Amino acid sequence: MALLSTSQAVVRYHVPDCPVDLDAGVAEHVRRGLVQGKMPVEKNEYDEIVVGWVPFEGPYNPDFEKHGFVFGVYFVFSMRVDKKTIPAKALAEQLDIAVQKKLAEVDREFLSKGERAELKELVMDKLFKQVPFVPTIYEIVWDYEGKTIMFFSTQNSANELFETLFLKSFGIKIHRLFPYTLAARDNAGLIDSVAQAAPMAIGRCA
Repeated sequence: MALLSTSQAVVRYHVPDCPVDLDAGVAEHVRRGLVQGKMPVEKNEYDEIVVGWVPFEGPYNPDFEKHGFVFGVYFVFSMRVDKKTIPAKALAEQLDIAVQKKLAEVDREFLSKGERAELKELVMDKLFKQVPFVPTIYEIVWDYEGKTIMFFSTQNSANELFETLFLKSFGIKIHRLFPYTLAARDNAGLIDSVAQAAPMAIGRCA
């Protein structure tokens, strides 16, 4: 788990204010969003990628009733990405077998480009049904009062999936924090100075 690792890759986010059902409370509001976007138990065998929330303590059992997500003043949970990938060599092998079988059936030495493309689609469909999903877990720590989130991955593809799922689940558009956005949020005057500053001239050493 990245959260418990001695070395961590983290992206921080700013979380704007969001409407909360005050009668239910903040924790219940977050729980509803997690349940709404949780990892489905049943997945379509033809899906290439499936994304959803899972408990930090039970990433392979997406049950937010059994596993809590409130740890002190933080909301801690995970995003799971289940992905199918067909190994290139397996595809090449099965396609060659299918081509040789088709050539024997039609009694020809070559297949047209269209015939080969059709065979490739059939082989990929067959393999897709056989290849298992491979899960990847990304931990999340949400400081609700501090309006920040720590997402334990710097992979751009994972961050984009996280931002999309968060918006879909909670109706909040979060913003990545890096030096420029931090300066813009905390010191607008500094950003103006940086924007207006002339590039530094660098001389070549003799």
